Amino acid sequence: MLAVAGLALLVYAVVGGETKPPPARAATTRTTKTTVTPKSPVTIQCVGDTVLASAYGTPPNGGRDSLKAMTPSLHKADITWGNLEETLSRGGTSKCGSNSNNCYAFQAPPSYARNLKRAGFSIMNLANNHAYDFGSSGLRQTHHALARFHLAWDGSPGEIRIMHRNDVRIAVVGFAPYPWAARLDHIPAARRLVRKAAKRAELVVVAIHAGAEGSDQTHVPHSTEYYLGENRGNSRAFTHAVVNAGADLVVGSGPHVIRGVQWYHHRLIAYSAGNFAGYHNFGLFYASATTAGITAVDAARSSLAGGMAYMFQIAGGAIGLGLTTTIFTTWSERHLDAQVAHAGPPLTDAQGDAAHGILAGTDSGLDVLHEFPGQGARIVHIVREAFVTGFNAAFRLDAALALVGVAVAAAFVGARRRTR
Repeated sequence: MLAVAGLALLVYAVVGGETKPPPARAATTRTTKTTVTPKSPVTIQCVGDTVLASAYGTPPNGGRDSLKAMTPSLHKADITWGNLEETLSRGGTSKCGSNSNNCYAFQAPPSYARNLKRAGFSIMNLANNHAYDFGSSGLRQTHHALARFHLAWDGSPGEIRIMHRNDVRIAVVGFAPYPWAARLDHIPAARRLVRKAAKRAELVVVAIHAGAEGSDQTHVPHSTEYYLGENRGNSRAFTHAVVNAGADLVVGSGPHVIRGVQWYHHRLIAYSAGNFAGYHNFGLFYASATTAGITAVDAARSSLAGGMAYMFQIAGGAIGLGLTTTIFTTWSERHLDAQVAHAGPPLTDAQGDAAHGILAGTDSGLDVLHEFPGQGARIVHIVREAFVTGFNAAFRLDAALALVGVAVAAAFVGARRRTR
C-alpha cells in the first residue's frame, strides 16, 4: 500500500518552534506588479515530498491505484503542485555507490507520470536533491515523461514556468542548493530571477527544497542549515528575500517533516509541507509519525488575498498539540504491543524493540529491513498498522476539536449580535 497523507483539519499560521523574536532587520520594500482582477480566484494546492516507486518497492497494478484516495482532493484546485522526489526514468548510473551509507537514489518507471496526471497534478517541482539521482539521463527522461502526459515542471537553472489560469499569468520558480537547479544558496541571483518572473506574471509562486532532515528538524532556524555535510540553505533569509523580490507564495519541501507557516508582508510562506506519498521509502512508515496534508491557497489579483495551510503533525513539532500527541502515542503503542505479543510466529525481543524503535523514530525502517532480512517487511507492516491506528484516533480527536471550535465561535458571534 502506498503511504499517502490525508487532508488535515488543523490550521497553523505562525513559524513553528519560535522561542525568541527574530533579530532586527533593515526595512525592506517589495517589488510591485501590475494588478489584475481575475474572473474567479485562482486556487493553488501544494503537497510535499512524493515518491511513487523506487528500488525499495513498487506498488501493485503499476501504481495506478496509489493516489486513488486523494484524487478527488487533488482535482479541486486550478493548479495542483507537488515535489517529485525521484526520477521517472530507466537505466543510468545511480549516484550511490555499492558501498554507500546514508545514500538513497529513487527511480520510478517513466509511465508513472500518467499516475500523477490522473491524480490531478498540474506541475511537479524538480528542484531537489533527488532529481539528479541518475544523472543527466535520468533528469532528461523525467522531463520527457512529464511532457508526454502534459505535466509541467519547474526547477531548472534560470527557469520560469508560466501557467495561465482564469486569465491570470502565474510564474512558478523552483530553488534548491544544487547545480541542476536554480540555486537556493545564491540569494542575489534568486532575487534577480524572481524579479524577472514578477515582470512576466501577475502571480509568482516559489518552491524551495531546503533545510536539514529528520523528525527533530521541525524548527526553522535563523541560520544556514547543514545535513550530512551539505549546505541546505538559510530558509528564513531566502524566503524573505524572494518575497521582497516579488514572490506571492513560497512552499517548501525537503526536511520530511512539517515546519511552520509564516505570514510575511501579507504573503504566505510554508517552510515545509512534509511527506506526501511514498512506497517503502519515507519515514511516513518508518522513522517518525509525521505526515502532511495539502497546503491550499486562493489567490486574487496580483497578491494572495488570503491563505490557509491545512496541516496535521501527529508527533507534535510544528503544531505541538500535546493532547493529539498523547492520543497518537497511546493508541499506536497499545496496538503495537498487542501485535508484537500475538504475532505468529512470535517476534523476538530484538525484533519487538526494533518495531518500537521505528514507531518512536529512533530506528529506520530501512535499517530494520537490512538487519532482519527474513522478518523486516513483516515488522514494518506491524508498525504501519500501529501507525494507522494511532493516526486515526488522533485524527478523530482533532476533527471533534475542530467541530467544538466552530460551535464555540458560532456561539460567541451569536452572543455578540444579541448584545448589540
